[in-house]
Amino acid sequence: MMDSLIHNLMGILENAKRILVITNCTKEKAVDMREVKSKLAKLNLQTPSFDLDKEPVYRDVLQEFIKPARDMYVGQTIKPVKGLVKTLKSCGKYVDFYIISACYGIIGENDLIIPYEAKLDASNKEKLKKWSEERKVVSKLQDNVARQNLFLS
Repeated sequence: MMDSLIHNLMGILENAKRILVITNCTKEKAVDMREVKSKLAKLNLQTPSFDLDKEPVYRDVLQEFIKPARDMYVGQTIKPVKGLVKTLKSCGKYVDFYIISACYGIIGENDLIIPYEAKLDASNKEKLKKWSEERKVVSKLQDNVARQNLFLS
């Protein structure tokens, strides 16, 4: 059963011209959050969270901590996804890699982001809906899915 599934998937991947990969962000970031918090505390600033309105201030203060999204997230759940993306690209596939960020919404792998601490609460439907609307999550997903040959989530 598993062999036929893998064989079928290989055939699909072989024929796909453009592949969309979407995964979730992780709590673990590629920066020392103690350093981030220390720098912010000296300026009486809180750790970035859902407060996108303060993004310009945070970007200015945290310049040395800014990284592309693919490099910022380092948790165990994202590592195999990044490996898959790397493998697909090395096979000559065009891969769009997006991350669902608790802070930013849908972001591309090359989007430069600041370290933050935010966690989505799936049990609070109203809050989740507001978060999604503010970040235009549904329209961004629709735009990206429409351009793809194959969608991996």
